[in-house]
Amino acid sequence: MPASAPPLPHSLSILRKSGSSGSSSFFNPKMVEFDTVTVNYHKVILGDNPAVSAGAPITIHWKSHHREQLSIDVFEEKDPNSCRIRQSNKSWGGYSSEGKKVRKDLRIEVQDRAVLLLKNGYSLEEIGRSTAKTQEIQKERLKSASANAKWDGWNAALESSGKAFKKMIRRGSLGGATPKHVPTNPAA
Repeated sequence: MPASAPPLPHSLSILRKSGSSGSSSFFNPKMVEFDTVTVNYHKVILGDNPAVSAGAPITIHWKSHHREQLSIDVFEEKDPNSCRIRQSNKSWGGYSSEGKKVRKDLRIEVQDRAVLLLKNGYSLEEIGRSTAKTQEIQKERLKSASANAKWDGWNAALESSGKAFKKMIRRGSLGGATPKHVPTNPAA
C-alpha cells in the first residue's frame, strides 16, 4: 500500500483551489494563476540618486500610506497599460508584450518631478538645494572619471601583460625555468 502524499503547503493549496470555474481543477506545477492585485501607494519624496539628467531626484517613501486590493480584471480596467502579457497577438514566442511600458516611458521630466515635490509639501528652496547638490555630485563624478581616463589605457595594458606573463609561467616558457611558486603579490 503506497504511503499517502504529504499535505500541500498553504500557498500550493490555494493555487489548487483557485480554478477559473470555481471548481477544484487539477494542479499544474508549470502554471500559476493570480486573481488579485495589491497596490501600495507611497508618498513621493526628494531622492538622493544623482543619476538624473537634470533637476532634483525623486524617490518614494518606504512606508505606504494606502493599500488597495483589486481583482485582476478590475485592475486592468483601471490601468489598461498594465504589464500583463496578452495572448491575442502571437508575434513573439507565442505571446506579445503589448501594453508593456518601455524605459523611456518610465522617465519623469524635470518639470513633472518638481510639480510632484511641490504637491508633496517641498518648497522651491528645498528643490533648488537638492538640484544644486545633485549637480555638484555629477560634476565631481565627471571630474573623477576624466582624471582616471588617462590611466585606463595603462591599466588595460598592465592587466593584459600580467595575464600573458602568468600564462607563460604556467606553460614553463621562460627559458626552461619552471618555478614551483610565483607569488602573485610582489610584496610577499
